[in-house]
Amino acid sequence: MATTTRRALSRGALALYAVAAVTAAATASSVFFLWARGAWAGLAIVAALPPSLLLGFIALASRFLCSALPLRSTSRMSIAIAHAGSAAAGSGLWVWTWKAWVPALNRQANAALTPDYSVLFGLGIILYLAAVAVHYLFLEIDALREAEEEVLRYRLLAREAAAGVQGAGRSAFSVQQPQRRRGAVRFPSAGGAGDGAAPGRFLPPDP
Repeated sequence: MATTTRRALSRGALALYAVAAVTAAATASSVFFLWARGAWAGLAIVAALPPSLLLGFIALASRFLCSALPLRSTSRMSIAIAHAGSAAAGSGLWVWTWKAWVPALNRQANAALTPDYSVLFGLGIILYLAAVAVHYLFLEIDALREAEEEVLRYRLLAREAAAGVQGAGRSAFSVQQPQRRRGAVRFPSAGGAGDGAAPGRFLPPDP
């Protein structure tokens, strides 16, 4: 139970890190492209932040697709087609958000931002695929960790079973020894008990 809870918390922290990383990368790249086209830096940050935050959550959602298409049991073609389509769809939604947000911002700030939407579309695809690669990396790490835990669990069970078998064998042996001693028959030596002859021998009872 504790292991499951700890793993869930680590995955939640990983999800927050993924959203923050993709959002930061998208924001920084978008601000640079807008600044290169003559936009003021503060206005560029305000323009880039909402679409970039949306792209961060889109990249986070790609983890579910990565979980549904594991690397070890899915063909490479299926993985490539699925993620190419989802990257195009996610980047298209990101560009659509830009197109809806920039005109409203231009009206409110009395500015004239003119983003290059083709560049933003390509940037969205790159960031989405980078998030997919990171998700697959952490999924493989989780799979290896679970495999190691299974191996340790089976080793512990095998050790406990071996210890139980050894304990049962010792108990059976200790019970049989007194029974053999009590059932032994002594035959006196030919020279009598006191003439210095060899002592009598013991014969175990018939099984």
